[in-house]
Amino acid sequence: MGTVSKAMSVLEVFSHEDPEIGLSDISRRLKFDKATTLRLLNAMLSFGLVEKTDPGKLYRIGPAVHRLASIRSDTLAFAELAQPILDRLRNETGESCHISEASYDGMATVLLAHSAKSLRVNFSVGERLPFHCTASGIAYLSKARAGVVERVSSGPLPKVTSRSKTTAKELVQQVMEAQARGFSINNGEFEEGAVSVAAPLLDVEGHAFAAISVAAPTSRTEQKILARHGSLVKRAARDISLAVGGKSTQEMRK
Repeated sequence: MGTVSKAMSVLEVFSHEDPEIGLSDISRRLKFDKATTLRLLNAMLSFGLVEKTDPGKLYRIGPAVHRLASIRSDTLAFAELAQPILDRLRNETGESCHISEASYDGMATVLLAHSAKSLRVNFSVGERLPFHCTASGIAYLSKARAGVVERVSSGPLPKVTSRSKTTAKELVQQVMEAQARGFSINNGEFEEGAVSVAAPLLDVEGHAFAAISVAAPTSRTEQKILARHGSLVKRAARDISLAVGGKSTQEMRK
């Protein structure tokens, strides 16, 4: 049994019936020797996975576990609030829609609502999307915290398709256009033959933390349809932002 498995076994010992347990009991229940158990507990103490009670003789679940549980709870709450709105957007547009959350080096798809049409744009949960050549990335950057656009534009901007913009000037221009329009447009810069629009999801301070997007084959997305998708994705972004306690782009303009 590896170290991680042993540490997980220690956490499994705790329960509502036994929230605080001593070294000897943990060792006995897991059939580990005391020296091994103590080494595990000391390592877990350093990461906040367990903590000692005030007298110092018993162990209990630590703050790191509660923090992770809180993150999971927040994620589930977000999914429960956002998925119906994402489904609504898919039904309104008839096209594939997704929500991607921002991280330091790009976007990660977390929620999906695929089109029922046989010819469609497909995504997968966990799919990584670059900032500079996706509708979601540009939408996020349009309301990102100070310094993010500068950091992204100064880094590598690789060409993904023949249409990808690869200079800082082009990236900043796209971000400014998305700010003015309220949504971003991407025409084949990440995937040939696909056109996407996206709008930022805003937190309580008005900064983007994610983006919602509609993606469709170029063959059935004329300018009039593209404008309609943009209007609908802005409304969906507003509704999700407000539902999770954030702000809407409309509020930010007041």
